[in-house]
Amino acid sequence: DNLLGPESKASEINRTAGLDNYGIVGLQRQIMR
Repeated sequence: DNLLGPESKASEINRTAGLDNYGIVGLQRQIMR
């Protein structure tokens, strides 16, 4: 359980970070236009 806890948290953080990065890229593209 201790091993799965941190891993699941890390995966969730990576997911949110990926979505945030994608959103930022979208904003940058709009600004570029």
